[in-house]
Amino acid sequence: MQRTRLLLIPMLIHLILLSGCNRSSQIEKQDPEDVLLVKTYYELLRQGKYDEVEKTLDPSIKDEDFRVEYDALVGTIPAENPLTAEPTLARRNCEGDDCECTVVIEYRYANELLLFKVALHRSGAQVSTMGMHIRTIPQSLIEANEFRLSNKGLGQYAALLMAFLFPLVTLCALVACLRSNLGFQKWLWILFILFGVSRLDMNWTTGELVFHLAALQLFSAGAYSEPYGPWTISLSLPIGAILYFATHKIPRYTRPSRPSKNGAHYRAG
Repeated sequence: MQRTRLLLIPMLIHLILLSGCNRSSQIEKQDPEDVLLVKTYYELLRQGKYDEVEKTLDPSIKDEDFRVEYDALVGTIPAENPLTAEPTLARRNCEGDDCECTVVIEYRYANELLLFKVALHRSGAQVSTMGMHIRTIPQSLIEANEFRLSNKGLGQYAALLMAFLFPLVTLCALVACLRSNLGFQKWLWILFILFGVSRLDMNWTTGELVFHLAALQLFSAGAYSEPYGPWTISLSLPIGAILYFATHKIPRYTRPSRPSKNGAHYRAG
């Protein structure tokens, strides 16, 4: 049991590091080539070099409304330098030499935030722009959805606590089962213990709950996030672990006795 408790230490350290990590840098590492290309497009537009960016646009998107929409887009971009440029999405899906890429970059200015989204198509060495959009946003998506422990409700803290306790209970039951003498039934119990039943998802940013009745989850808890979306903590009921503890006597660990200097036995501890 002492070894089991020690497993909580790296879990806690991982959560602390996770809450303070730079998600934007992680996103950029997923597709640095396309992120750099989209940043270059934005700089060209900001500097008034519209024709250079227009040359990259795929002919299929140049309909009768293209000129009006394109002029409106470039007119949205401020002439001054942005304070920051942080990628919030970098996704590439490939089939052979053809790749569909989407990059979203958040530009911060003194008085506004802009979200610049570009869709790219790569075919070998050829790159064409399939879409380009820009809009203002009231709050930074990166900051709004960072994992923070402050200013949360009681339900959110309870969900976070259970996200630690449920895997711990599962792990303790798993260790106890592995040390038991149940024969073939041991492996059936292990499968039952490993997976939690049903799933409750909590949006860490808003506290919103979504329940999935027909679901299984390994170790009865988890956490995930979209590239610039909120973190979601998911909980499942560790029925297998609970039933194992309720129906089986857990043997206590005792240290072996050692002989004393005068030949008698005494128990260490």
